[in-house]
Amino acid sequence: DNRSWTGLFQLLSLLLDDRPRTVIADELVQPLLAASARREMRTHADPRRAGAHVTRVFVLDDQEFVRSSLKEMLEADGEIHVVGEAGTVEDARSSIRLTRPDVAVLDVRLPDGDGVEVCRDLRSQHPEVQCVMLSAFADDEVVDRSILAGASGYVLKQLKHGNILNAVRLVARGEVLFDHSR
Repeated sequence: DNRSWTGLFQLLSLLLDDRPRTVIADELVQPLLAASARREMRTHADPRRAGAHVTRVFVLDDQEFVRSSLKEMLEADGEIHVVGEAGTVEDARSSIRLTRPDVAVLDVRLPDGDGVEVCRDLRSQHPEVQCVMLSAFADDEVVDRSILAGASGYVLKQLKHGNILNAVRLVARGEVLFDHSR
């Protein structure tokens, strides 16, 4: 590819140049950042569905098995890409900002905090991100707190393929789903 050779020659000419290293670094970094941004945009497109919208999802659950199972199930859909995951509130807060998901699937009970509070913080800082609360228990008080925090969905953690996948699809479209019946 001629662009690769051109880039290599530019790099060599910059390295042999007498200008200060910061100028050279700026000249090298800008094109790399632009290329990285283009690559990231292509990465999130599903090659099986040219032109289809891919929903970006972040998963927060303290159990690694649950996170990996959710990721596998959601990505098998082909229209969903799990852009990040975390096992703690602290990790989620820092990672969600960087991954810019469309939907965050948040476990309600975590060892270092509360998924409902993560939802409240997330919705106040990034109102475009929809939240689906995931719980092992049908708890009306937690459902009420989730609604007040700005969650768009609440599903039980029974890992039924249809429940969680449907919830992510619905809230990604701007709909609401609160299924907390046993």
